[in-house]
Amino acid sequence: MPLASRLMRRLGRTLASVALLATALSGGVARAQAPSPNLWITNGSVLTQTVVDNTLFVGGSFTAIGPMTGAGVPVDSITAVPTANFPLVNGIVFTTIADGAGGWFIGGQFTTVGGLPRTNLARVLANGTVSSWNPGADAAVRALALRGGVLYVGGDFLTLGGVARNRVGALDPTLGTVSAWNPNAGGSVRALSVSATAVYIGGQFTTLGGAALSNLAQVNLTTGAPNTGFIPNPNNAVYALALDEVGSLLYVGGAFTILDGVTRNRVAQIDAGSGLST
Repeated sequence: MPLASRLMRRLGRTLASVALLATALSGGVARAQAPSPNLWITNGSVLTQTVVDNTLFVGGSFTAIGPMTGAGVPVDSITAVPTANFPLVNGIVFTTIADGAGGWFIGGQFTTVGGLPRTNLARVLANGTVSSWNPGADAAVRALALRGGVLYVGGDFLTLGGVARNRVGALDPTLGTVSAWNPNAGGSVRALSVSATAVYIGGQFTTLGGAALSNLAQVNLTTGAPNTGFIPNPNNAVYALALDEVGSLLYVGGAFTILDGVTRNRVAQIDAGSGLST
């Protein structure tokens, strides 16, 4: 058979196969297939799989396999078993704190929680359902702190709950309304800690409340005004803050090597009132 004829016959068979495949797939109406949330997942590539007696066997370049939890989930403090009914988060969770009622506030970089639209900030109730509380933030939320019926929020956002707030603000933890508290950070806020009289703000900034304050600041709990006498001025970013039990000492962690003018490699203890290194 001439070469041209063989090529034409092969092309005809290919077109017929494509037509049959298109007919089979269409079935009159296209149907979307949703992945099962109950199928376990791996931490690497799956290269082969087969089903035998209702069991799926998989192989590949992974070292662990387990239930799909989404970007964040509570785990049992003893068994390390993930909470079964925690709603799936479809992005990144950067920070989580207890809501005081058995549930959690979560912040990060996500758009849905449990299939519901939530932009970077959400509340999950003790029973595992997503609360109707939904203020939202227009960019990543990286730090949360709750004290005295106020939720303090820090991150990369420029609006919080639909209100202009440069990277740090405060919300009603029940209603989600934005308070007048507005420290106005000039760069990313990565850490928050709250005492009985002040809020400590850490991150990557050179100004706060219009004052020249670098990476760590103390602001008034009520007004949000910065304490310009509190100037530890770490020479690089602050990522973690923790107060001692009485609120007199502040522990600082981050990428700095100098704090209060002295060498402090990435972790330091300072006086919570004065900001002086101890």
